[in-house]
Amino acid sequence: MRKRPGWTRLSPPGRKVGAVWRHDASGWEVQHCGHPTALYPYYAVDPAHPETATVTHNGRGFRTLEVVFDAIEGVLAGRVLATDHNCVPGVRRIANHAERGCPCCVEAMEAACA
Repeated sequence: MRKRPGWTRLSPPGRKVGAVWRHDASGWEVQHCGHPTALYPYYAVDPAHPETATVTHNGRGFRTLEVVFDAIEGVLAGRVLATDHNCVPGVRRIANHAERGCPCCVEAMEAACA
């Protein structure tokens, strides 16, 4: 992957397993799960919830760095929502566009934008 503006790799280059990136402006981090053959190896960490993994709307990790970077940038721009609604303890997820009709997610999105 080419360098993405606004993101800094914190781990040494050349290793994918266990790699970490940080969004410079917000402090969000993206981490590789550490499993060398994982199909959905990336998860995000919101600085407001540092002990909690943030995953996709369906509970999986993110398949590529581009997808997780886009998702976090979407949260930061207010296009999608990071929530713990309908999640097990210790996990948050980025709600997909279909969930915009969910009353809990709509309420949280409106509160975040206020």
